[in-house]
Amino acid sequence: MSSHVMTALHRLFAAPAPSPALQQFVDALGSTPYAWHVSADGRLRAAEGDEELCAITGVVRHRTGAFYSVGDWVRAAERIGLSYGEAGLIVEAADRPRSSNAVVAELRARMLAVIRTRPAGPARRPDAMDQALADLLAGRTGAASTAWRSPRESAPAPAAALARSAR
Repeated sequence: MSSHVMTALHRLFAAPAPSPALQQFVDALGSTPYAWHVSADGRLRAAEGDEELCAITGVVRHRTGAFYSVGDWVRAAERIGLSYGEAGLIVEAADRPRSSNAVVAELRARMLAVIRTRPAGPARRPDAMDQALADLLAGRTGAASTAWRSPRESAPAPAAALARSAR
């Protein structure tokens, strides 16, 4: 094929880069402190207390402190300077896991990438009951309980230390 045909095909099927406003929104989404998840129906959601947040209302809540319900995304988007069209693309990307629109699909991929690549919080230590249950179950099967131990505690002893203890 000629390079002109290839260029035309690339323009037709390649996902265009998002507008600067959409990229700024994606960056802002990545800076929110919320634990984002994808619900069973494919929608991107987070919670603050008992309140559900969509992508737009979550960014607005974090940046301005104002709370908007999930259904009030148009007003919430206006609060941070997004146009109706930009807000509509964000909502479609956040709420539709399979869109045939290349811009929406690319935007969703970027949104999912920023919420999944955030640094993880500190590791949770099990409470005493969890530890006791793990130890009890490990004792029944004859296996040593390493599930709750730190890597240092569960690492095998070095060969030199084993040789010294055998003497």
